[in-house]
This record gives sequence, structure tokens and C-alpha cells, in this order.
Amino acid sequence: EENKVIIENFDKKLQQLKQSQMSSSQTEQELFDRLIKIEHEKQNSHLEQRFKIQQELFDEKQKLMEAILAENKEKYKNLEEKLQQIKLNQIYLIQQILPINLYKLGFGFLVFRIS
Repeated sequence: EENKVIIENFDKKLQQLKQSQMSSSQTEQELFDRLIKIEHEKQNSHLEQRFKIQQELFDEKQKLMEAILAENKEKYKNLEEKLQQIKLNQIYLIQQILPINLYKLGFGFLVFRIS
């Protein structure tokens, strides 16, 4: 009888120990799963932050390029205006100098006919 009680107690203790181990094993797995989940979230957060920074850098580069393009267009426009003015000045000078040179060369009669 006493042995039977001891065996039953032993069985109960063994059963509790097994349940405790299973529970502990489950808890370990849950903790491990949570740890993995936290690590993934951390990595995703880091990647999102990195992407955001890269996007901001890209936007800044694009704004800078647009500003440079606008500045270059303005410079090109100014250069074209200056070129046009130079061409007009050349035409004016040719009109002023040509009759004098023709007259000096003895073609004065052409100067009067051209004028």
C-alpha cells in the first residue's frame, strides 16, 4: 500500500515535470518566435528608414538638377541675345565701312548707286 502511494506520487511528480518541461519548451519557442519577429521588424524599420533617406537625397538631387537646368536655359537665352546683338552690330559696321572702302578704292560711283 505504501509503495503504491509512493509510486502514485512519483507518477504525479513525473507528470508535473513533463508538463512543466512542455510548458517551458512552448515558452522558449514563443520567446524565440517573438525575438525573431522583433528582429524582422527592426530590420524592416531600418530598411524603410534607409529607403526614406535615399528618396530624400534623390529628391534633393532632382531639385538641384532642375535649378541648374533653369540657370543654363537662362544663360543660353542671354548668349543667344548677345549673339544676335553682335550680328546686328556686324551688319551695321559693314554698312558703315563698305561705302567708305569702296570710295577709297575708286568705286565712288558704286557708293552713290548703292545708296
